[in-house]
Amino acid sequence: MYEECKTPEAVINFANLYMYYDGADNFIPDPVSFVGYLYYMVDMNIYWDKAGETFDSLACEIMTMASLADLVKDPYYKPEKDPRIIDEVEKLKKCESLGGSKHD
Repeated sequence: MYEECKTPEAVINFANLYMYYDGADNFIPDPVSFVGYLYYMVDMNIYWDKAGETFDSLACEIMTMASLADLVKDPYYKPEKDPRIIDEVEKLKKCESLGGSKHD
């Protein structure tokens, strides 16, 4: 995803295909980085109608499978409000502003 999805539309398409083909059932080595990249690349204020529910569902599933979220204990968990995801998005923004790769 990091190499091929360079626009919000490409990231949204990837997330939809990933969900459709049960990709969320696969192990993701760095779930915080993965989910952070989704929210970094796609501004939910602009793209909520196209990606909001998919991103939330995908992110919740990924974070739960990695034991980083527990929807039973916290049924109101919101990935975009998770401090770890927020930190990852900020890290990516900072890297971009310094002229680095979005995913170093």
